[in-house]
Amino acid sequence: VEGEELGAEYIPVESEHSAMSVCIAASTAGTRAFTATSANGLLYMSEQLHWAAGARLPIVMCVANRGIGAPWTVWNDHQDTISQRDGGWIQLYANDHQQIIDTVIKAFRLSETVSIPVMVCYDGYLLSHTYMPFEQPNQEQVDSFLPPFAPTHFLDPENPGNFNTVTLPDIRPDGAGIFQPGYMEIRHNLHSDLLAAIDVYKDIDEEFKKE
Repeated sequence: VEGEELGAEYIPVESEHSAMSVCIAASTAGTRAFTATSANGLLYMSEQLHWAAGARLPIVMCVANRGIGAPWTVWNDHQDTISQRDGGWIQLYANDHQQIIDTVIKAFRLSETVSIPVMVCYDGYLLSHTYMPFEQPNQEQVDSFLPPFAPTHFLDPENPGNFNTVTLPDIRPDGAGIFQPGYMEIRHNLHSDLLAAIDVYKDIDEEFKKE
């Protein structure tokens, strides 16, 4: 809204690796996090992409699909996101500008429902460097569809805890005597939730149509 201040913080960083590191920190602290990248920048993030997915952080990121240099290009190629296909992120592909803005909103709803980060992908140059008319939802519509972010687990000085500590291969009890999954169980849970996210997104898409 013109004249109003957005309740967000824009953080300039020196690299894509650091950009995702900031998003990981923000999301772990219980804040909505968003960034964008493309091509070689996405590959530079690769290590942190795996961390975000393994930590089940609901980060949303736009990716303008571009060819990976060399040669350097702004033209469309999907090999940047396809190279990260097995990194644990959900990938949603948009084919016009209306779908981009709509999908970003739905991506936040999806990521926060299933606790998995989401890439919103669209063609480099064909969409990233062009313009077409699109309808922009007003703030009331977005707020109605996307409720305030209320994470179950986040870093809280009032309630100290450990996040993503060294995980052993076997299921074993934690300090409170509650059995926790081992490494393979954690990976299996992510895989199962990725598959279940397909139906979750279908429901979100149907609800979005009604708004």
